[in-house]
Amino acid sequence: MKKILYTMLVALATTLSFTSCEDVPAPYDIPTGGNTGGGDTETGLKEIYSENFDNETTAFTFKDVTLTGGLTRVWKVASYNNNGYLNASAFFSNASHASESWAVSPAILLGDSKKATLSFKHAINKLADVSTMKDMMTAWVSTNYAGDVKTAEWQQLVIPKYPEGVSWTFVESGDIDLTAYCGKTVYIAFKYTSTDDNSGGWEIDNFTIKGDGTAMSIPSTPDTPSTPELAAGLNLDTTNGLVTFVNPDVTSDEKPVTFVVEELGLEDAKDVAELDLDGTKLIFGADKDAKMTKYYASKKSIRVYKNNTMHIAGKSKIAKVVFTCDSKSTVGNTTATLSFDGNNIDYKNVFDEASGKANVQFQFTKIAITYAK
Repeated sequence: MKKILYTMLVALATTLSFTSCEDVPAPYDIPTGGNTGGGDTETGLKEIYSENFDNETTAFTFKDVTLTGGLTRVWKVASYNNNGYLNASAFFSNASHASESWAVSPAILLGDSKKATLSFKHAINKLADVSTMKDMMTAWVSTNYAGDVKTAEWQQLVIPKYPEGVSWTFVESGDIDLTAYCGKTVYIAFKYTSTDDNSGGWEIDNFTIKGDGTAMSIPSTPDTPSTPELAAGLNLDTTNGLVTFVNPDVTSDEKPVTFVVEELGLEDAKDVAELDLDGTKLIFGADKDAKMTKYYASKKSIRVYKNNTMHIAGKSKIAKVVFTCDSKSTVGNTTATLSFDGNNIDYKNVFDEASGKANVQFQFTKIAITYAK
């Protein structure tokens, strides 16, 4: 009797064992994608390219197609509480204006990826109708963009999640599949449109493309050539991140006097109007509609924006001033102007082209002044 019962129990256990395994996939047959090592443990993808727009820098370019009502731009790089982001708005002079403007990424290489995704965070305000958001604030991809958004071929990307449209609260976009573009070079664009009756604000942060191929770095941009031509008296060293003002009419035999920007007691993210050093003063200004020169503690540097001015009133004649920049690319640009007149030096970071790139900025952490003999 005991043998019969034992045989029946073994048979039952065997039956249950096979039944319980029927719906379990093979060890590597994971429907949602397995981990291939590194990067995202759920998808097996790693970061190919990303931008967080901090320090108000970006490799994106801004292309305006339609500007009305006195608009001079739609897109810019902005920051709040030391967090940078792309910002688009056609609300100007207390009114909405019709517009179309694109923020276009640099070339992103998916040549050796077999799977790729795009994601970002975005916030939308002053536009509560979700259907309107989906019409006015869209994402696109191109494989033949060559600088003109109107002649390139674009395919619209579906953004999985939009914000509520009534605050500046960021939400995750969700993953956008780019696998169809693997093996190619792509450009991602954010297209903003508005009407005379309706113009929301759109902010974009944490732009990230993941894939299973080779990661790439932010490419250099043409605003700061690697071997710039030097204006008279103005030397831009993009290898070491130095900007030098040289007065050709005087000689010097004194050691330089050095000043470190972070030791000058400046307030973070505040305008800088004047620096009083050792009796020599640096006075900063800006053209109409240009940002004012500011100090940023995170970079320990003073940021001279495009079309900002710097007047140096020397306590005596100056032979040379050397500015150490916070990176090799933040040396201003070759269209900047420089002049000497007695004890005075005038510099202007002239840049007349429309640009969202920070490379035209002059950001320095240290000043070394050598006075004339």
